[in-house]
Amino acid sequence: MNYKINRSLTFGLVLMTACRGGRGNEVVMEEAARVHNETMTLAVAVEQRIKKYESDTIQGISNDSIAHWRKLFEAWEEDVVEVPGNEAHHVHADNDHHHHHDHTPADVTAEQMLEIQQALARRMTDLSQRVHP
Repeated sequence: MNYKINRSLTFGLVLMTACRGGRGNEVVMEEAARVHNETMTLAVAVEQRIKKYESDTIQGISNDSIAHWRKLFEAWEEDVVEVPGNEAHHVHADNDHHHHHDHTPADVTAEQMLEIQQALARRMTDLSQRVHP
C-alpha cells in the first residue's frame, strides 16, 4: 500500500513539474514572439528608409553607404528565425508578406529562441541607428 502512495505521489510531482515547465516555456516563447514582431516592425521602417535613399540621390548620402546598409539588411533578413506558434504575419515595405525559407532551427529551447530573437533585434536596432541619422 505504501508503494502505491509513493508511486502516485511521485507521478503527481513529475506531472506538476512538467506542466509548470511547459507554462514557463510558453511564457518565454511568447516573449520571443513579442521581440520578433517588434523587430520585424522596425525592419519594415529600416527597409523603407533604405529604399527611399536608393531612389532619392539628393539626400546627400553616399551610394557606398546605401549599398552597405542594403547588404547588412539582406544578411539580417537571411538570418531571421521564425518563432514556432507565432501567428502574426509580417508585412514588409512593399506590402507583400515576406516569405522566409525554413528559418526555424530544429532543436532549440525556448530560452535559446529568445536569445536568437534578442540577437536579431540588436542587429536590426544597430542598423536602424545607422540608417536613421
